[in-house]
Amino acid sequence: MAKQSHGWTKVLTNLLLVIPSIFNIVSHFVHSLERDLRQAKRSVIVLFVLALFALTLMMGVWFTLCAMIFLWLLGQWGIFPSLTIMLLSHIVLLLVVGIWMAKAKNKLLFSNTRELFRS
Repeated sequence: MAKQSHGWTKVLTNLLLVIPSIFNIVSHFVHSLERDLRQAKRSVIVLFVLALFALTLMMGVWFTLCAMIFLWLLGQWGIFPSLTIMLLSHIVLLLVVGIWMAKAKNKLLFSNTRELFRS
């Protein structure tokens, strides 16, 4: 009977020593997650602003394309080259914003949290 009593105290001691380690792991995980969420919050705001800018540029491309078709149908060739330049500039700006958005999206991947799970 003395051995059973000693066994329970050993289990209880081991359990009491594990609990602080679990709290340490959980607090480290929460701190890492908070850091990632702060970084993601900034990236989401930037991504939203860039998406609005891209939407504006896409609307400009659509209106320019419609105007080009309309002017082509009317046969007014003087304004046509200027609308072509506007269309090309909008497309180039749209590509630049798209690349910028892709880079901002890559920051949303919670790199610190993933590293914590890997270790």
